[in-house]
Amino acid sequence: MAKRKRVHPVNVPVDINGNVMRSLCKHHALVNGKDTFITTLALQDHYKYGSATRLILVDTGSGKTYPMFIGDFLDMTQYVSMRQGEILGEWGYCKKSSFFGVYLIEELPR
Repeated sequence: MAKRKRVHPVNVPVDINGNVMRSLCKHHALVNGKDTFITTLALQDHYKYGSATRLILVDTGSGKTYPMFIGDFLDMTQYVSMRQGEILGEWGYCKKSSFFGVYLIEELPR
């Protein structure tokens, strides 16, 4: 997979249900931004925030949601095989400006 320069945050904000929030807020809990996780994520939705469009991925097992930057998604789709919009893989956290998201580190076989 093409290596895009990424900033790996120290802490990533999550809400009470464990959903990754798009930006830091003093009322959110924090998870270690250096951690990676293995799960199946599926494309659920997208939203526009200012001039940026982000995608929302949902964990097919837990229902937790994760934002993804559109550039990371476009890079990822060139190298992976999505089945019914789902990708099993190892995921990491990244930060662009003051916003947080996830990216695919490695696709795993099903």
